[in-house]
Amino acid sequence: MYVMADAMDSNKNVVYIDAGTTGLPDRDYYLAKDTDSKEKLNFTENISHGC
Repeated sequence: MYVMADAMDSNKNVVYIDAGTTGLPDRDYYLAKDTDSKEKLNFTENISHGC
């Protein structure tokens, strides 16, 4: 949420509400080549298969 000048009337301020993120890390967080990331990928694959 932020306040900016109105697009139609710059003499007025308008509150803009932006859609937030899902809160999940980006793709590289899970697919990096280090050992920790491989463990995270294995964990997420196991959860998605219900194991």
